Amino acid sequence: MARPEAPNREQISQDQAIILATGERSEKLVLGHPALVIPFVGTDTGGFVSSLGVGAMYPQKRNLEIWGLILPHNLIQSYRAMRLLEGLPAIENDTLSACWSAATRDIRPVDSPRLDELSRLFPDYGQINLRAIITRIVRLHRRMKSNVGPIRSKQFVQLQQKILNDTPTAQELERMIQVLTQAGVHLNVYEIYEEIEAGRVLNSDRLKELLIEQEDMLKRMMAGDAPGIAEEDGFFGL
Repeated sequence: MARPEAPNREQISQDQAIILATGERSEKLVLGHPALVIPFVGTDTGGFVSSLGVGAMYPQKRNLEIWGLILPHNLIQSYRAMRLLEGLPAIENDTLSACWSAATRDIRPVDSPRLDELSRLFPDYGQINLRAIITRIVRLHRRMKSNVGPIRSKQFVQLQQKILNDTPTAQELERMIQVLTQAGVHLNVYEIYEEIEAGRVLNSDRLKELLIEQEDMLKRMMAGDAPGIAEEDGFFGL
């Protein structure tokens, strides 16, 4: 999958989006200005070419921003990205896409700088950054070639570790999948099967039915006249 990029901030109305789940409302610094923020999981629209991901609603402005992918539609990863956004003190230009990249156990080396961006949002980062600089100077002085590796905010590391075990309740997950299926939005069902196998998502007869419906819907879409889609064309919003 191509590295998620977010060249533009895009705003849409709440009427356009499909909101699947919302997080806790809180005040954050948004581009340096205080604002009320409600994180959410959702899509920018329905249908085959919709983008599923993480977003932020701004009740005072009555608008929202969303960042997602056309492929893959990872519902659990998007849910964890929402939980991560919930715990951040601030939102910058690339924060939503960085939350999505950080909401997985399989962090690619190319995405490591995006986690560093999130770490810098926390107030304890300054002290840690100073320690990192001192450590690097000492290693350089000793002519060591090994890499120190990322040294991140303790608050960020704890938050990321916590959200990686967060999953929707069985009822929440079933409701979200049902809404997406009714809207013609396909899911990466294999992501959910992996979570079930790992014991982080509770399986049920209803969930099995919904996942089979999703597989059947995707087969019908692929057999129809839906246009080919590249992953890198799937970015919308932050």
